[in-house]
Amino acid sequence: MATLLTDWDAGSTAAFVAKMNASAHTLGLDSTKFTDPSGLDPGSVSTPADMIRLGEAAMSIPAFAQVVAMPQATLPLAGLVYNFDYDLGHDGIVGVKTGSDSTAGGCFLFESQETVGGKDVTLVGAVFGQEGASPVTTALDGADALVHAAFATVGTFPALLAPGHPVGRIVAPWAPSVPVTAESSSIVGWPGLTVPLQVHVGALPSAIPAGAQIGVLRADLGGRHTDLALRTSQPLHGPSAFWRITRW
Repeated sequence: MATLLTDWDAGSTAAFVAKMNASAHTLGLDSTKFTDPSGLDPGSVSTPADMIRLGEAAMSIPAFAQVVAMPQATLPLAGLVYNFDYDLGHDGIVGVKTGSDSTAGGCFLFESQETVGGKDVTLVGAVFGQEGASPVTTALDGADALVHAAFATVGTFPALLAPGHPVGRIVAPWAPSVPVTAESSSIVGWPGLTVPLQVHVGALPSAIPAGAQIGVLRADLGGRHTDLALRTSQPLHGPSAFWRITRW
């Protein structure tokens, strides 16, 4: 099947493998190398981290996400076939791909979606090298355990900033500086999460009332952005006529 698809897409296996490696390079999969389209060749290698990046990219394609979420399908000639991923529909798992051979063991690249604190949280993970009587079953069970463990640590945490906490000041040459505060907002995250913050402020008028929004403080929560409004805690008065005249 893999060979038939490669010929349909690229005209030959060699051309398709070249496309696979070019895509891997574009996605930054530095530890991944493809030598065949099916993964059976020992020269095709990767890592769990790379496969997670690949899974994120693949699941962003609606048609792909729809296909891997199907528990069964009716195919020409073959008739009704079942998805080996029996985790589908359990613990929020919506895909992605099982696989196994004597070298790689049981493998499973998976995505799970849960709602935490009213917000949708997506987990993408990979299990490699599982053994046992049924390596794929072991990989599926391992993925299910990872989902439980991961979402057990995800929760709603207190506000990033205390209400009224100053995050900056507006400085004008004609008046005292005005403190700027950010809105208080709880976040969905996990222990140890690093939250980079960026301030975004556009052009400001010369006079600003107290409580006016002058920009946003953007928090990056693991790739998801939350914007907190930046507001003046005191009014900024415009320059007086005397100030304007003396500085003409």
